[in-house]
Amino acid sequence: MTIEAQGTTIEISSDGGSVWVEILGITSVEGPDGEASDIDVTTLKSTAKEYLTGLPDEGNLSLSGFHKSTDPGQDMARAAKVSRATHDFRVTYSDATTISFEGGVKSATRSAGVDGALEATFNIKINGAITEG
Repeated sequence: MTIEAQGTTIEISSDGGSVWVEILGITSVEGPDGEASDIDVTTLKSTAKEYLTGLPDEGNLSLSGFHKSTDPGQDMARAAKVSRATHDFRVTYSDATTISFEGGVKSATRSAGVDGALEATFNIKINGAITEG
């Protein structure tokens, strides 16, 4: 079944997930983009490289949208980048399924162009496993 992207929400929590604050102005969510590592188990008898699949690295989640200088969610994300503290994040899709994870905000950028709105991008490094629900 196809899930409509419209209605997706992204939230951040600084207290272990008991209070969630929505990050407003987001127009695009990309990720998680991680992959598992490769463990080389090639021996002298191997006829080609051999591997085991290692631990998964959940990668990053990228958020893009419009800069909102008075949005508490964007403020928390920008502050998390400066403080280097990890926070809980939750993405809720339009069908009410969720992914949640702990992560650190690696970058919070703004971009401006002629005849355009001020844009914001947040890149979050996922720490540990993702919980799907």
